[in-house]
Amino acid sequence: MAEELAAVMEAPDTGAMESIETTSTETPTGGEDSGAVDNNDTPQQGETGHLRGSELYRSVKDKLRNGEKLTSQEQRSIRNAIHIAAKADAATGGDLGKFESERATYEQLRGEGEESYTPEQMVEQIRSERQQLNSIFSDIQSGGEKLIEELITDSPEQFQNMAIRAFDRFASVNNEAFSTYVAKSAFGYLSSKQVPQQFTLLDRFLPQSSNDPGTQIVIDAVNAIKEALGGLGQMASKPLSMSKAPAQQNGNQNPQQDLQSREHNVRRGEWDQDARTPNRSLRDSEISKVAGSRKMQLTERERTQVLAAINEEYQTRLQASASYRNAMKGYVDANNRQAYMERASSEGKKLIPSIVQRHVNAVLDARPKASGAKPAVINKPRTVTTGTGGSDGTTWLAGYPTTLGFQVDYNKTTNRMLVNNQAYLKGKPGLFKWKDKV
Repeated sequence: MAEELAAVMEAPDTGAMESIETTSTETPTGGEDSGAVDNNDTPQQGETGHLRGSELYRSVKDKLRNGEKLTSQEQRSIRNAIHIAAKADAATGGDLGKFESERATYEQLRGEGEESYTPEQMVEQIRSERQQLNSIFSDIQSGGEKLIEELITDSPEQFQNMAIRAFDRFASVNNEAFSTYVAKSAFGYLSSKQVPQQFTLLDRFLPQSSNDPGTQIVIDAVNAIKEALGGLGQMASKPLSMSKAPAQQNGNQNPQQDLQSREHNVRRGEWDQDARTPNRSLRDSEISKVAGSRKMQLTERERTQVLAAINEEYQTRLQASASYRNAMKGYVDANNRQAYMERASSEGKKLIPSIVQRHVNAVLDARPKASGAKPAVINKPRTVTTGTGGSDGTTWLAGYPTTLGFQVDYNKTTNRMLVNNQAYLKGKPGLFKWKDKV
């Protein structure tokens, strides 16, 4: 038997031995064994002190080669090892490599601080987390009320940061619903301050139009604000609909592009505030220079008229310049603030002096002349006829309307018409045109 068992232990095959027949009931000396080996094929309850693995092999290999008898402990250990190997073989299907791979995968489930968890604890932990996750998904499907309340209670600052990002994404995926929601809040606040009622009172005392340019500017500003407030009220009255998916709102809508466009507009608005400062200083300096050269001072009414006319012409000419618009857009997209400021300043230096000179001189020339002086005719419109001898109905002006004391009718005049030096005037029939003076 010793030769056969030695052959098995030395062979590369790891298959389990069926049994070890032991007939000896001899008890080894030296106190290393407590009694004779039984003839059972499986370990018995209460057996302890088994040798394992290489320790067992080293203990018996020389005895097996020399035909020596094994001690009772060694024989029990061999039987126990064969029993364990058989159970492992059954559990792994004979593929120990696959079993080890599965165990390594299982270990990946352990999170930080779970290194000491038993398999049972790991299973219980994962099952609990899965149930919690399913509960969160279910709450999200029903509106997320419970999740939101937990975030507010447990992480109030993080909730506020998340809410800001959520509103940004809300605006990109369903801008109509987002705008309606914001409008409801804004209009509700304005209504609580009785702003609509204040405009009703203004309508009772503010005239519809005025020959005074400064008063007309105020009237136009009030009407513009009132119109914007009415639009806000109409938007707030819409139902807050979430039924539309992003793709259904606009087939060409790209949420990323929409977000970039809004960021572009915000950035440009901030830069424009800073860019106006040097141009405003240049404008005021040029006004003082032109008026001083004529040894005259503008009244508050005249200054208001001049400022309105300068701003209107300057903005119109900027909008008419495609190269300027494209360049400024490129600077904003590239986040090149310095180039944006330099170009705004350069354009101001090029246009503002001539615009200021023209409008200031027009206002000063329109002042009443001393008795006996020949009245100025520079502001008198003249009619130009076509070559066929018939009138084309167009009236040509000697300059920009506001410099001649006229008021542009913005209800009939489009921005494109202003760019093309055309406009309808308040209280005047027909279309008016003029040529640029630089």
